[in-house]
Amino acid sequence: MNVYVEVLIAATTRKTDRPFTYHVSEAMADQAEVGRLCEVPFGRGNRTAQALVVRVFEAEALSFPTKDVHRWLPGVALVNAEGMALARHMVEHDLSDQTAAIQTVLPPGRLGSYRPLLRSFYHLTPEGRSAQVPQRATKQRAALEALRDGELSRKELFARSMATADTLRRLEEKGWVERTERRVERRAFHPQAHDPAKVLTAEQREVYERIVAQTGTYLICGVTGSGKTEIYLQLVARALEEGKEAIVLVPEISLTPQTIQRFAGRFGDQIAILHSRLSPEERYEEWERIQNGEVTIAIGARSAIFAPFEHLGVIIIDEEHETSYASEKNPRYHAREIAQFRARWHDCSLVLASATPSVDSLYAAKQGEIMRLDLLHRVHDRPLPKTELVDMREELKANNRSMFSRPLRMAIDHALRRGEQAILFLNRRGHTSYVFCRQCGYVYRCDACDVAMTYHKHREKLICHYCGREKKIMNTCPQCGSSAIREFGAGTEQLEEATRALFPAARIARADADTMRRKDAYQEIYEGMRDGRIDILIGTQMIAKGFDFPKVTVVGVMAADVSLNQPDLHAGERTFQLITQVAGRAGRDQRAGHVYIQTYKPMHPVLQAAAAQNVDAFYDGEMAFRRENGYPPVRHEMQIVLSGPKREAVLTRALAIRKAIEAYEERNRLFVDGPTPCLIERMNLRYRFQLVVRGKERLTLERLGQKLIDAFPTSPEIWVIVSLDPMTMN
Repeated sequence: MNVYVEVLIAATTRKTDRPFTYHVSEAMADQAEVGRLCEVPFGRGNRTAQALVVRVFEAEALSFPTKDVHRWLPGVALVNAEGMALARHMVEHDLSDQTAAIQTVLPPGRLGSYRPLLRSFYHLTPEGRSAQVPQRATKQRAALEALRDGELSRKELFARSMATADTLRRLEEKGWVERTERRVERRAFHPQAHDPAKVLTAEQREVYERIVAQTGTYLICGVTGSGKTEIYLQLVARALEEGKEAIVLVPEISLTPQTIQRFAGRFGDQIAILHSRLSPEERYEEWERIQNGEVTIAIGARSAIFAPFEHLGVIIIDEEHETSYASEKNPRYHAREIAQFRARWHDCSLVLASATPSVDSLYAAKQGEIMRLDLLHRVHDRPLPKTELVDMREELKANNRSMFSRPLRMAIDHALRRGEQAILFLNRRGHTSYVFCRQCGYVYRCDACDVAMTYHKHREKLICHYCGREKKIMNTCPQCGSSAIREFGAGTEQLEEATRALFPAARIARADADTMRRKDAYQEIYEGMRDGRIDILIGTQMIAKGFDFPKVTVVGVMAADVSLNQPDLHAGERTFQLITQVAGRAGRDQRAGHVYIQTYKPMHPVLQAAAAQNVDAFYDGEMAFRRENGYPPVRHEMQIVLSGPKREAVLTRALAIRKAIEAYEERNRLFVDGPTPCLIERMNLRYRFQLVVRGKERLTLERLGQKLIDAFPTSPEIWVIVSLDPMTMN
């Protein structure tokens, strides 16, 4: 009998996203195993490709020709049963590509591409300890003296003795010192001040004890400043005491520094960090430390949910409402659903937590699918910040046309006088929303997308926030030649200008996608706020959660209507969450906090609920709207987005998909809309249409989605993307 394997080829396309069969030679057959990585000849040119074995079987012969597996990849552990099951779940449940799903459970980066970082270390030989160094060889003598205290790295030795590479070479030749090469980790552990466990309040204790009493999925709905992190720390400590491991997810890289600081202060170097700001080599080393059992806690953003632990005791998702937990590109998945899968696999508890839980999680709690636990009070009974809805229409009547309302300006001025800090939130980056001609109405638009370009003053460029194309702004209108070119709509860059003009003595920093590109930018902002080197922090949604700075007493929400007016089902939900979260940054210590929400719609129910930090009032109003219209989570939703360079071809394919849906055997259980142009019909030179299918049962949509993917595969001309329960509608 011959041994054969079915493998998935790494880095393939949707066209070849299927198993391929290979023969295994007799010499290699005893190592053929599901989950093993190998190299195989692939394609007409027989290029060497990496692959993962997904099936092993024996047969006398096959009815088609096969090629032989080249070799098993050495030094790479098998993908375990959980990893294989996870990838299969993503393919079936989330309609992800098979190879993309498999990639999530493999080590980061291309297999075999990792190169360890080697450093030279020097130590004295017995001859070196008794060596008689010539009087003139001052550098050699200094190097030997430095090494008498013990081994030193090359860098340390240079610093202590002023030795050179030539000095060390001569000492080696004489046999007085020996050099060894050792691997060092790229991410060094920095010890933090010890953070002993704190005594839980009665409210915290009740939540903690409910979770440890019985394995399950829990939703902690706790107001900002209620001490959720301390509960996380004690849940993790309990898991470690039981000989198990823990995963803690945070939604933004900006939250990682302070989360790491808290956990490192409690658990030392038992922490691995996984997020996109690390280099591929750093991510690989962190993954390897987990795989080898060197650490027991993984902290990071969305992808950290795949940390290869084998004995999980608890999984925690902080700020569970955040859209960043959803991957809407291949591989498609939501970290919350992957966490639920892993929690079932390991029979451990999953803890979701937020001051503003997602409508989906609140709905699941109402349905009895998860257990809701409330934290209604801040630690030490500190009051929630006083919140004021500022009617900007009244400011206009008072002839105030600045970005700052009078109450907010006075509050910031008083805070600065008292040595306190302020946060200003505006969820729109850049200097100006768009640039237009007041003479003829011409608007600078992207040549590749159906959107206005945003003016970025610091770069003197107009930039498309969808495709990244840039234009130089002209002094005259390209259409009519008029000089009446004006900027309209403020962004964080313009807000920074206005703030510096109003408060010239204040130390001001801005945190948005333009300023946070450097690897250590988040850490610098965090430390600047913590150490009091920043007086006013201006930012987008990345500053709206997690930050805990005792001196922040004033928060200004500069344009609450911006996100409220988005044409998106989730616009109200995200507005409520953003405002409530950013408001929670104020008054987290002994000082009282004040929040000013500037709006032209002060009576809007979403803003009223946010001002009151009333989660249930918002949820009741939102669910009434969604039930009436059959929107998620009442029904599940599948979005099919098609795009291509030729509009007619895309629309023709979209109509064919509509026809296939109407012919589906379970069609009577589904509601179909479209095809219609996407919100932005043309993006990056591609025309875009969408269909939306809604149904009560997700399984029905999963089956339909798989059929559509098979029947209408993506091609170079027309891309077809099928998403289940998407977080955003394109």
